[in-house]
Amino acid sequence: MKTILNLTTKKQKVTDISPQVLVFLNNVLVDELVVTESPSFEIEQDFNFVDGWNEINFIIDDMCWSDLDGSSWTFDINSLTVDGLDKFPVTRGQGLTPFQFKFNPADVVIEVENYDETTVDSVHYQQLAGKQIITDCSFGFCFKVENGEIVDHYHLGQDLITANDTLNVNTGTFLKLFRMAVKSEAPGVLVDDFIKLVNDSTANQYWGLPIVLRKPKNLDVLVNFCMSTPWESTRIYRQYNDNKIPVELLLELLTPPSN
Repeated sequence: MKTILNLTTKKQKVTDISPQVLVFLNNVLVDELVVTESPSFEIEQDFNFVDGWNEINFIIDDMCWSDLDGSSWTFDINSLTVDGLDKFPVTRGQGLTPFQFKFNPADVVIEVENYDETTVDSVHYQQLAGKQIITDCSFGFCFKVENGEIVDHYHLGQDLITANDTLNVNTGTFLKLFRMAVKSEAPGVLVDDFIKLVNDSTANQYWGLPIVLRKPKNLDVLVNFCMSTPWESTRIYRQYNDNKIPVELLLELLTPPSN
């Protein structure tokens, strides 16, 4: 599958060193290239995805960042396409319609070595959240393929970042507000008929999303509460960190997808 990662690469000060990118597919090195300065630097690969999960990993080296002088280079991730598509499914569980999420650079997770002298296991994970890449790091994407089509995906390391339990609200408050919304339905309905907080889906395990099965008639209280505080420490739409998420995006996360 033809995969193109597009970056804006910029040299911030005079240096004779250019960064390089190592490209891995399923832990096998498939390419290495030297980065040049460009508003649209493309890393293009025709990956031979296998059935099941495929892991793409990009390792960036020689960014020449220093404590005294800061960054020599900066990278912005602009887009990722696979066979010309930039919108990919995220499964919600067996028998449920997947979400379809457009690739969002702000949600990409970078892995940075801490160079701890006492252990080599000291690694830091953070989402870009609209920031630039300024130092050596790695990041990647996981795609599940069945019969030659992508059926699921997540960002590598997405389950390792610090994130709020449920859509910028702690789980207990979220459930109370959701239960209030369900009360406007017919008598005797169960909250379990409308939502699952936990299952083994990619949407839940990696994207941190509750699995809404049916949308209650009245979500106003929950939506208004979520909209009343800045969006932060979530695993999705991180470009809105410290700001208010648009209500239409919040509703997208609270409304069960349909075919």
